[in-house]
Amino acid sequence: MTLSARRLLYLSALLATWVVIVVCRLFQVQILRHDDYVLRAQRQQERTLTLAPVRGSIRDARGRILAESVTAESVYADPSAIVNPSETARSLAAIKGLGVTQKELERRFRARNEFAWIARQLLPEVAAVVKSLKLAGIYTLEEHRRAYPKSSLAANLLGYVSLDGEGLGGAERSLDRYVRGRAGKVTLLRDARRGMYLVGGEGKNKPVDGTHVILTIDEVVQYLTEQALQKAVEGYGAQAGSAIVMDPRDGSILAMASYPSFDPNRFRDFSPATWRNRGVQDLYEPGSTFKIITASAALEEGIVTPSQIIDCGAGSIEIARTTMREHGGNKYGLMTFEDVLAKS
Repeated sequence: MTLSARRLLYLSALLATWVVIVVCRLFQVQILRHDDYVLRAQRQQERTLTLAPVRGSIRDARGRILAESVTAESVYADPSAIVNPSETARSLAAIKGLGVTQKELERRFRARNEFAWIARQLLPEVAAVVKSLKLAGIYTLEEHRRAYPKSSLAANLLGYVSLDGEGLGGAERSLDRYVRGRAGKVTLLRDARRGMYLVGGEGKNKPVDGTHVILTIDEVVQYLTEQALQKAVEGYGAQAGSAIVMDPRDGSILAMASYPSFDPNRFRDFSPATWRNRGVQDLYEPGSTFKIITASAALEEGIVTPSQIIDCGAGSIEIARTTMREHGGNKYGLMTFEDVLAKS
């Protein structure tokens, strides 16, 4: 075999080996590990975000707004698209109202993630400052946040919500299925130049807003009740108090107040003990105050009359081998039903 033929043979063998290697690699990538690479590509190129619906408002009996959802913007980052993590973190941390330290931002930027929240539900003016910096890898997303325009008014009754719009207490929680609505979905895409785009959010992926709810509460009556309750608690040096105002004509609740209270716009700044609606969550032993109920029932059924004489005994009565005595050692004896109600 000549030298030229031998060289041609070696070259052919080399090319054949290279073709076999390429074919094997293509078989591995496109057949054996196809699903794995598709999943990895999707993780790099797209991310599904939840679009929170606009939560329905909560209003008083006259239609005055007690809780509503207002426009807010959230800031997120694509860490892999950030050129200078330290400088970007420093610029963001200097923004008043963002509420994230430079150290924490740098930690998020250096993590091996394709997506990282920076701050949720910011005020429009704070988000505007972030946009004005035009930082690479930093983006904004329009959301809604819960707002309580009357501050602490009826706070214990209304409750509060999480960042994701979930009712966590009070009417916000008990009526959550009505006012929350249905969340939608949007896809966050990234192109070869690291640009970020939001697509979707339409059709079946479009969020459905919540329903507005009207309570029997009257804002004015609620305010006056809270003022009177606070004055009474502080005046008598009590630890806490509650008050409920009911319409005697139909039993509707016009006011339900608890003290001390809190501001649901920033409920995390207050002790959890202040979040409680004491009017429905605290145990209450009525004692002799319940006599109004039993007396009214007895009069309504005609069992007694106001002037009927009642034998109160010698100031004591034995029930189930237990002797109970009048307060203060009193021995009233015979009394009219009116006097029993007044002195019991």
